[in-house]
Formats: sequence, structure tokens, C-alpha cells
Amino acid sequence: MESRRIMEYSSQQGRDIHVRQFVQELLLGPTTHGLRPLFQLGTRLESCFLQDTALFINLSQEALFSGETTSSTKDAVDLLVLNIRKNFSWIESVEVYICSNKVYENVV
Repeated sequence: MESRRIMEYSSQQGRDIHVRQFVQELLLGPTTHGLRPLFQLGTRLESCFLQDTALFINLSQEALFSGETTSSTKDAVDLLVLNIRKNFSWIESVEVYICSNKVYENVV
């Protein structure tokens, strides 16, 4: 388990900025030696937006490729969704896309 500090934003800036920063931190990978990143290094957050209590995330194509040091794509998506739902309990659903294609209908 890793702990990171994410800057809090005012209510005027909105929740979406906070969620976006959280997802970007997850994509950067761990800072603790011995832990492995969810996705291949270089995976980018192409878009991230909230619609009411639903979060929509679009990742770059690098998310498709798993390696020896990363989780499988399905496991990575499951863990991404789990981390988001655990840290933002008000988010009711998370839809993940890679290269604008929806992945894994039934994640966590």
C-alpha cells in the first residue's frame, strides 16, 4: 500500500479536477520499490470527466500492453476502478475506455 498527498481544490474548481489528479497519480505508478505499476509506463489519461455520479476515463493505447512488470490489462482496469471507488465513495460507476473503445463491461 502506498500513501500520496493530493492537493485539495475549492468547491468552485469542482470534484472533477480532484478525481483527474488522482487517476493521473495512479497512472504514474508506485514510488515504493517492489510495487508494480497498473499499466505500462507511458500510459496517458486522454480524457476524464464526470457526469453526475458517473466517471468516464479514456486511456491511451499503452494501457493495452501488459508486461512482466505490470498487471494484465483486465487486472489493471479492475484495480483502477476499485481505487477510484474506494477513494471517491460518491462515484457510483466508472466507465473505462482505451483508445475510445469501452473495455470490460463488468468491472468491480
